[in-house]
Amino acid sequence: MIRGKFTHIKTIVAIVAVSTVLFVVFGGISAGYSLDAVIVLGVMGALFGAIAVPELEPKAFRYPTIWQISCSVAGSLLVAWMLASGAEGYVLAILIGTCIGYFAPFWIKHIVLP
Repeated sequence: MIRGKFTHIKTIVAIVAVSTVLFVVFGGISAGYSLDAVIVLGVMGALFGAIAVPELEPKAFRYPTIWQISCSVAGSLLVAWMLASGAEGYVLAILIGTCIGYFAPFWIKHIVLP
């Protein structure tokens, strides 16, 4: 039982870490690699990676949909902030983030993990 839980934690940490690194590496190409950009891109990657966590460990979350929507909206708002969007950009970020988080259980199952 403990071994299974430890495996899930390692998988979750790996997914969040890989998404963080990918966001920093590929987002830094357009945003630059300043300390501020790296921090924001890293947080964005961690938030978008955390969307998959309730699908991997469903018993750990009482309300997984709220977790997924919250992480995706927060990540989308950071994207809008990085792009220096106006009010419309933030509203669009909230709407898109809500859709991404709400439909996460449907699209996450199509991601193949090693």
